[in-house]
Amino acid sequence: MNKKIMENRYGIDKFSKFLLLLSVVFIISNKTIIIGVGLLIYSLFRIFSKNTGKRTEEERKFENYISVFKFKYYRIKNRVINYMGKNKKKKKDKNFSVIVCPKCSQKLRVPKHKGKLIVTCSKCSYEFRIKS
Repeated sequence: MNKKIMENRYGIDKFSKFLLLLSVVFIISNKTIIIGVGLLIYSLFRIFSKNTGKRTEEERKFENYISVFKFKYYRIKNRVINYMGKNKKKKKDKNFSVIVCPKCSQKLRVPKHKGKLIVTCSKCSYEFRIKS
């Protein structure tokens, strides 16, 4: 008989696991125990529900929300990393300037304040003179 308890039931998915974990966090805190019990009851309702269509729709909405959250998190993370990288790059590259090869338009880095230089392009091996 125990095997038939979960027959035709929705079961556990990511959203149910999230609700269970969140309910445990709220139950541990004394001030929010009512919210935790409510979340626990709702997660158990979802697990034992026979309306799989609605539970699947809830799961899809949860996944969309999480993907938006992850996108924003990684976007902010990349901005911070880029900002930190640009500051290091400015300190490191302040003695160099970037020029463009007149033949193939390759960007080249040359030292500043060295007078007239003969530069060889690393891409097309074209040699030309510049004043740095």
